[in-house]
Amino acid sequence: MINFLAISIIVFGATAYFIDSLSLKIRITSGIVGKVAIFNHMSLIAMMFNRFSVALTLPVLGFLLDYGVNQDFLITTILGAVSLYLLLNSLLIVFSYRISMILISMLRFYNQSNKLEINKELFKLRNLSFDFPSSIFYFTILLGFFLPSILASFFLEWRATIMQFGFTLNVLGTLVNVLLIEKKVSLAIDGGNANSVIDLSNKILIGRFIGAFFALITIFLILTLKS
Repeated sequence: MINFLAISIIVFGATAYFIDSLSLKIRITSGIVGKVAIFNHMSLIAMMFNRFSVALTLPVLGFLLDYGVNQDFLITTILGAVSLYLLLNSLLIVFSYRISMILISMLRFYNQSNKLEINKELFKLRNLSFDFPSSIFYFTILLGFFLPSILASFFLEWRATIMQFGFTLNVLGTLVNVLLIEKKVSLAIDGGNANSVIDLSNKILIGRFIGAFFALITIFLILTLKS
């Protein structure tokens, strides 16, 4: 039973943040095809599944804490969730063109033509430059989501306060996203230049990967130092 719950944390925890990155990919795609309103609706649908995944993950984390699960087991489970997200985020970067075409094909559900010619060469990853605010954003929100559960396992008498503190970290990360990152995304989409849009998409996704990687290292250090 506990192993099943741990697997659910890994799957739904990683899925929540993968969908968040996919939502960004959906918005970015609107800057390529010009269907901004429709793709915004797709993005909202994706974020609904993001909230659903979060809603499934947090209660299970809380239950494992109340159950008194082994700390090493809890931290290892969280490391599994972040690792799976890193893998899924990598797929968004490597298979950018294919994923964009899949998203474009969904236009048929809106009774819109999806026969759009897109230059595959535009999607080639030409460098590994990244968006620094995106790294800060994902480092903060991933720690804000998972770190409170780890800290609460050390201080069980304060677990309610610590778990609520995670919301504060998420808000700080969201502020960085809204004020710095979303502004650039909106300007790129309105600009209508496919090259600029795809380049920004790659920089943000690579930035998120780096932020998540450092979050993984931070959590792994906690596991190592604890032992």
